[in-house]
Amino acid sequence: MSGQVSRVDRNAPEYGPMTYNDFNTFYLQAAAGSSGGSSGSPVIDIHGNAIGLQAAGRVRSGIVVFLPLDRVKRALELIQEEKPVTRGDMQVQFLYKPFDHARNIGLSQETEARFRAHNSSETGVLVAETVLPEGPGDLAGMIAGDVLVTVNNRIVTDFVELDDVLDRSIGQEVELVVERDGEDIELVVCVEDIHAITPHQYLEMGGAVLHDLSYQLARYYCVPVQGVYVERLWGMLPLDDAGEGVIIESVDDKPTHSLAEFIET
Repeated sequence: MSGQVSRVDRNAPEYGPMTYNDFNTFYLQAAAGSSGGSSGSPVIDIHGNAIGLQAAGRVRSGIVVFLPLDRVKRALELIQEEKPVTRGDMQVQFLYKPFDHARNIGLSQETEARFRAHNSSETGVLVAETVLPEGPGDLAGMIAGDVLVTVNNRIVTDFVELDDVLDRSIGQEVELVVERDGEDIELVVCVEDIHAITPHQYLEMGGAVLHDLSYQLARYYCVPVQGVYVERLWGMLPLDDAGEGVIIESVDDKPTHSLAEFIET
């Protein structure tokens, strides 16, 4: 398969509800042929260097997207050094937006000039798309539409820079400046460990399968990352008419914020 990379700052593709959707990372976009079953294959440039991993494609349009290797390389190096692969987060989904779009939601000329002075080749900014209720970002006062300006006094315009700060700040507070309707707003956010809100066990009960609500699904539906998610309705939970996305919030009026609380109840 051969092709040509057309974008290096594409937002993560969306695959629809009730499945895994990546976010808060760039993807590479290319015009190239693709075939089923190639996901995860390395993408090699003309010099023989690996630049990404095959992620998805549209056969009819000839468009494919690749996951860049920034995070993959970092994780591999940490594993080789026998260190934990830390991942910081504040339960906010950002999208990379071009400057002209950001102006429409209130980006000031002064802030845009500041971004361009920082990096003359910069073409866009990170904009908060989804702020999960009761998450660190929400508790700090961030709302959808906020334009990220600085993190710990450092101008941040892409996901690699943002991840670098958050991954080194788990359990600590970071100082953000966001622009909202042309005004700078200072926020203090406590960075959490993304592994702490990632399900790591499940419960089979009378044919039903349950686990903690995942960060990915919570983000997709913009709900708090809490509750017990019903992965499979069956047997003891014959909720055939409930559809997909069932969350158990309480049992006998006792809140079940997690699978552990559900089991205890």
